[in-house]
Amino acid sequence: MTNNLEEKNLSQILKEVREKSGLSLNEFSQKLRVSQWIIQDLENEEFEKLPADFYVFSILKKYCKYFDLDFDFLKELFLKSKNDFSKNDFLPQNRFETPNSLNIKIHPAIIIFVIVFIVLAIQIFNFIKTPEIVLENVPKVTTSNVLNLTGYVSGEIKNLFINGEKINLEDDNKFSYELILKPGINLLDLRATNFINKKVY
Repeated sequence: MTNNLEEKNLSQILKEVREKSGLSLNEFSQKLRVSQWIIQDLENEEFEKLPADFYVFSILKKYCKYFDLDFDFLKELFLKSKNDFSKNDFLPQNRFETPNSLNIKIHPAIIIFVIVFIVLAIQIFNFIKTPEIVLENVPKVTTSNVLNLTGYVSGEIKNLFINGEKINLEDDNKFSYELILKPGINLLDLRATNFINKKVY
């Protein structure tokens, strides 16, 4: 029987032997205990819808047993037909896959602009925020007539005054000041201004 089928492809052979037996798709699927849709896909050369090859081979063996066909011949036809279909399938191989993530490309100029914008925003914030004066280790009571004040100012500041005297700040905004104490209660006046003249006392 194989010699009469050499001129035909797999789908034509499978459809022809089924129709000659007088069996409908539904009847044949019940006899082979195979899904009707798989048989239809085989007969219509819709190889992209078929399950794994080993499962298709098991179905072809059922065909061979039922119609007395040569399994090796059908297997070779299937692999050839599938290979021909793959060569003619010009759609992307991953067309049935669902993308797991978005592939977004950002121009380098946009990245640089965002970085520069963030740096400028931080600088502007430091310039306009209200400065804070922090004194370190200031005793509430002392018997000395000299008090060495140390501390720092947070943020960007323009000027620092202690008791009306302008104080020079170090690079890290730290300062030191020698305060001459008088008997009794001594008042300490600290004032700082930033670059938009916002003051803190």
